[in-house]
Amino acid sequence: MQPKLKFFFIDKSYFKDLIDYSRSRDALFQFINPAVVFSEVHILEAYRRASRYMLHNNNIRSMGGLLLAYITGEKDIKKAIEIGGLIDSGKYILIYENDNDLKPLKNLNEIENFLVRDLKSRDFEIFSAMSYLDSLL
Repeated sequence: MQPKLKFFFIDKSYFKDLIDYSRSRDALFQFINPAVVFSEVHILEAYRRASRYMLHNNNIRSMGGLLLAYITGEKDIKKAIEIGGLIDSGKYILIYENDNDLKPLKNLNEIENFLVRDLKSRDFEIFSAMSYLDSLL
């Protein structure tokens, strides 16, 4: 299954509710701080690697946390969440799999896609960090 992306401006006052809601989802439902993302390809490759890892390993319970580890290149999932998750009011990317999970978000301020599709000049940096993380996990 290919994930979907939506873009929101989120006020910090909603963070606790959003975090609780995302933890209650069975399917992937993760907000990403755009400061750690270079392009859509970066997110999609992180998703591909995290999905493969989850298929073959059952010692990680959160696809969202693992996805953030691949995006940030941080092997400590808690640290990856601190770096790449909800931090302060602002723009965020939501990666999700199930359209039904969006229904409670109708009050959030959806905005236009602000990511570039691909940024080939950063490929080496992105894919090297992900490959290094593969070797550690």
